[in-house]
Amino acid sequence: MRVVLDTNVWISSLIAPTGTPATVLSNLSDHVLIASEEMLEEIQRVLQYDRIAKRYNLTPEKVGAYVVNIREQVEIISAELPDSPIVESDPSDDKFLVCAVKGKADCIVTGDRHLLRLEKYRGIPIVSPATILAFLESESSQMNGFRSGP
Repeated sequence: MRVVLDTNVWISSLIAPTGTPATVLSNLSDHVLIASEEMLEEIQRVLQYDRIAKRYNLTPEKVGAYVVNIREQVEIISAELPDSPIVESDPSDDKFLVCAVKGKADCIVTGDRHLLRLEKYRGIPIVSPATILAFLESESSQMNGFRSGP
């Protein structure tokens, strides 16, 4: 399965190593994770926000090491953003949709309400960490049955 993880999933995995997003990440270790340079830049930028860096004791070195670790886990996709926004209410979310399409993802995992409201984009399901975790842990599910449509 090919999966795009939103920034909030990567960040939650780091700051809450026993939470659902971290469990999702560990359960996806045998799958292909897809990201773009724009996504990696956003992860690094958000982790350096004062309120996050101070609260979780994230030094620039720790943040840099985490982004390097992510880079080693993902397939980097180069994708241009569209001229007009896909997600009108939050155009910064477009990078995840474009990455998923260009990377032929089977799903996008996010906690972002703007993306979750879409439910699907070009046949690619957009699901919460809890939803993908239930899918991954389900013994009766078929991996190729998750994505429906072309």
